[in-house]
Amino acid sequence: MFPCPPSLTTNLLISIFEKKLPKSQRGNLTMKPFVAIISGSRSDLNIVKKSGLIPTLQSRGIRIEFSIISAHRNPDDLTKYCHSALQRGAKVFIGIAGMAAALPGDIAARIKGKRPVIGVPLMAKDGFLNGLDAVLAMFRMPPGMPVAIAGIGKSGLENAAILAIQIMALIDPAVDAEMDEWARRSTKPAEVNIGLEELAKS
Repeated sequence: MFPCPPSLTTNLLISIFEKKLPKSQRGNLTMKPFVAIISGSRSDLNIVKKSGLIPTLQSRGIRIEFSIISAHRNPDDLTKYCHSALQRGAKVFIGIAGMAAALPGDIAARIKGKRPVIGVPLMAKDGFLNGLDAVLAMFRMPPGMPVAIAGIGKSGLENAAILAIQIMALIDPAVDAEMDEWARRSTKPAEVNIGLEELAKS
């Protein structure tokens, strides 16, 4: 279990991914910096597990905390956690939520815009509006309180990981070097003047 400050009574602070961390990182959240990931509901865990969010961050050596704190049901706990995370070295926050999706904006407000906040809107179980309600909730932030949106659902979670890594690379030379290698591996050659016979293939 990730250690939690005594004053913090978060609804659910889980460590389902901790077993994948190197032993040197387990149970030690005083190590800096790290990415604080907050999901608004335990029901979001299924899509989080299926996405590349956690493994992508860990593959680049990024330290993480993963918490479940509802912006609507646990507002006091969210405030305490955000303040604690800032004091312990959180450099990026990722907020995952569906429906009204107030969580990323609430995170930004509680940390007073001191760190980047990445929002990942999720589609509700009933499929209402295909997740557009969550997108708009995150998108319509007031001036001076930005939330970055990396995409919706599974792909949004994976993009959020990449964006967080890009931000961390600005302050960590090792992460920066890792991103250089990742960019090299992911580059595909351009295909110029493809023959018409190939285009005609079904």
